[in-house]
Amino acid sequence: LALSVIRGQDRTEILLTVGVHPKPYNQAQRNYFTDLGFTIREFVLGDAITRQLSRDEMTGVIVSFVNQNSSINRAGLMIGDWVKEIDGIDFGDSIMSDDRREDYVLLISRDNETSVLRVGLR
Repeated sequence: LALSVIRGQDRTEILLTVGVHPKPYNQAQRNYFTDLGFTIREFVLGDAITRQLSRDEMTGVIVSFVNQNSSINRAGLMIGDWVKEIDGIDFGDSIMSDDRREDYVLLISRDNETSVLRVGLR
């Protein structure tokens, strides 16, 4: 798409590439983990912009709900936390579905600080 911009007496031509609009927060995919008592949503471009990250740093998930009576709440996980890794690898739904686990170790980022949380399940 060609765009002409006029500033004062100067005219500049800009070529734009039209693409797909990034997914907004309210359309992000969500998963609720009943046994653990929390909901996550996918990391979207708005999260990267807020955290001043590049596209290649867009990994992990964002916590969107925490049950007040859950072990994950007692471990200190909060709404808005960016879960970067679980047990040392990128976050994945299949990891959280193992019902034989006794605990999880999550690498999270909150307010530009990285922390490790151990979540005991028993």
